[in-house]
Amino acid sequence: MVEIAPNEQHLNLVIQNGKFKGQSYPMFAGMVIGRGEQAHIYLPDFKASRQHAAIRAGTQGFSIEDLESHNGTFLNGDRVGESTLTEGDLIHIGTTSLKVIVQKPIDMSELRNQISVTDPGMTPTIVKRMAFESPLSLENLRTEEYLEALGLPTPAEGNLVTPEMLRKILNKTRNFAIVNEISKALSTVEQVDQLLTLAMDFILDVISADRGHVIRIDPSNGQIIPGAARQKGGKPTDEPMNVSQTIIDWVIRERTAIVSSDAATDQRFEDKKSIVLYNIRSVMCLPLLHGDNVVGVIQLDSIGSGLGFTEDDVELLSVIAPVLAVAIENTLLYEAQERTIDELREAHQQLLAAQEQLVDREKMAIMGRFTSGLAHEIRNLMGPLLLADLLQSEYPEDEHIQEYTNLMLDAYARIGSLLEEIRMLTQGETVELMLAPHDLGQSIESTIRFARFDQEVRSYELVADCQAITPFCYDEFRIKQVLINLIRNAAQAMLEPGEITVNSYIDPADDQWVLINVIDKGVGISEENVKKIWEPFFSTKGSTGTGLGLDISRSIVERHGGQMACESTLGEGTTMTVRLPIGKLPTV
Repeated sequence: MVEIAPNEQHLNLVIQNGKFKGQSYPMFAGMVIGRGEQAHIYLPDFKASRQHAAIRAGTQGFSIEDLESHNGTFLNGDRVGESTLTEGDLIHIGTTSLKVIVQKPIDMSELRNQISVTDPGMTPTIVKRMAFESPLSLENLRTEEYLEALGLPTPAEGNLVTPEMLRKILNKTRNFAIVNEISKALSTVEQVDQLLTLAMDFILDVISADRGHVIRIDPSNGQIIPGAARQKGGKPTDEPMNVSQTIIDWVIRERTAIVSSDAATDQRFEDKKSIVLYNIRSVMCLPLLHGDNVVGVIQLDSIGSGLGFTEDDVELLSVIAPVLAVAIENTLLYEAQERTIDELREAHQQLLAAQEQLVDREKMAIMGRFTSGLAHEIRNLMGPLLLADLLQSEYPEDEHIQEYTNLMLDAYARIGSLLEEIRMLTQGETVELMLAPHDLGQSIESTIRFARFDQEVRSYELVADCQAITPFCYDEFRIKQVLINLIRNAAQAMLEPGEITVNSYIDPADDQWVLINVIDKGVGISEENVKKIWEPFFSTKGSTGTGLGLDISRSIVERHGGQMACESTLGEGTTMTVRLPIGKLPTV
């Protein structure tokens, strides 16, 4: 860990090329640049010395000093021993270029709106650089580099392994095992919120902290998004997510890890208001880096009386952090992919629906042209049915002849009406209703008498159960047409002869409406098909049905100002309900 004076300017060194292009490091007095493990800025560059150059601080600000490197340190193209640094300077070490930039303060207003932040004047002073564990590229993975990465002496340095070296090896081995386990655990999660919760619980299991917070940052717009707030033992915190603005601001801006072993008593914290408010004794905070972007921040707090966080804790969390950052990005990509798939699926469904509408319109147009020609031919063929008028006049006293001829004339009128209804439906027109007061019970009885002569209905017992209702206005001919269609459908749904009931009564919930039910005990309709039966051309009867009967029936009922409904259970039967207003005349 290294100290940063509160009054130092926020200058950063940003790598301009190579494997770590875009990595940004805040400058501080004593910062070492080189390819050695102890370098604060690690450069995997064979033309760089292990300790190549260092940053110094003086009255004129920061400067860079060459540490007697083999290939020299260059500033803006000139080789230097020591030279003052200013914004925009370009440093060349080996084949690597680093640029001096000034970091602007980050606007924390968005974070303040979402989670609790305070202490804008607090100055954190203990910082550890965030970096990967001695990354090695394949082209320079030599024996000496490998041994150095593990903390072992190279052959040139002798083979003596000290206890401290052994401790480092064991620590790296433990870190590797932990990272392996957390990687496997995070790979099974498909939602970011669950990912952050799992990660925080895992981190609190392996690092001695009492509670932890993680926030996400959208690299595209800098928006700060609350993530997970957990306490040791796999429990959510009892209070809202509280973070120190200055610590979070510093970590995001400088891309560094900050740690204090005892934040409450550290004399270098000039303003301890937030530390006391949140009861933070020790704090550790690291950025989650993915490529060149900060995608989140982890903050761990220790409020116990222990020794606080150690250098090993920072090292372990710095190894876990990039794994979590990659997991966050992968999970966000997965969520985005799922959203895209859902949007494509919805768009595909809309396309199919549009195609179905186009097909239905074409069917309607074809049926309209077909019906117009067919109606003329059918009327010509039905001419002999009009002889029923002569029979009625010739045998006025014969009740049977009168009844049968009335049914024949009624059937003739219904056939013509149905053809006209289909023709006008296909052309988007509506037939004018002939409204007059009628007795609904008598209308139902007349419909049942007519239906008993239907070849598909005559095998079933038709039962009427009609409540006495004061006559009200409706188009009797059209309502009978609806009921005949429903009775025929009921008969076709029954596999064996049985009872079909037609009842009518005042709606118990509203006496301004009357309900008519046609009930069968047939095969029933699936829940999925109940939603489709009102669509034109949809039929559960296969090639024997046109799929227009219920569409026409509903159109007639709705023109009366009413509604139709269906309740059905597979294997038990179906109830079709017609609801008509009796308190007012429908608008036609």
